[in-house]
Amino acid sequence: MSEQARTTGTAMVVELPSGGTFLLVDIAIDCPVCGQHTVRFAGHHLRAIRNFLTDQIDQHPELTLREGDVHTLERLEFTGPGNDPRSS
Repeated sequence: MSEQARTTGTAMVVELPSGGTFLLVDIAIDCPVCGQHTVRFAGHHLRAIRNFLTDQIDQHPELTLREGDVHTLERLEFTGPGNDPRSS
């Protein structure tokens, strides 16, 4: 395959007016073989998803990318106030 798949992830911590917070994670895949996909997970599901994925990688290593084939191109983090229409 001449073109490589690109996978990006975005994590968002959402702060509620009540003071509570929750985490959302988006995974976007752009693959020349199977197309484009985007999926969003709530943070409270991430550990179960990680455990499932790790089990599948361990059971089927020949069907998954090896550690040396995975490249992190960039990391970006930022924090800031939410867009509160009452203060805009």
